[in-house]
Amino acid sequence: HRLVILDELLGALAYDLVSEAEVLAILEAHEAAGRPCELVLTGHKLTPAIEERADLVTHMRKRKHYFDRGVPARLGIEF
Repeated sequence: HRLVILDELLGALAYDLVSEAEVLAILEAHEAAGRPCELVLTGHKLTPAIEERADLVTHMRKRKHYFDRGVPARLGIEF
């Protein structure tokens, strides 16, 4: 695959479901393999050590969301 998205991996880190060491090991393995694909990590707990290893960091902030109008989370979109 040319693109691998580890969706909410950083959220799992925030809830102690994975450790920072485990996330860093994923990044190290990706680098050791010659970065065979684009690797995207999403979530809300970016540690300094993980940020240092990243090539690109984006911080998104909600300006408007349909949740604010009472639209519930949708299967296949939010979960």
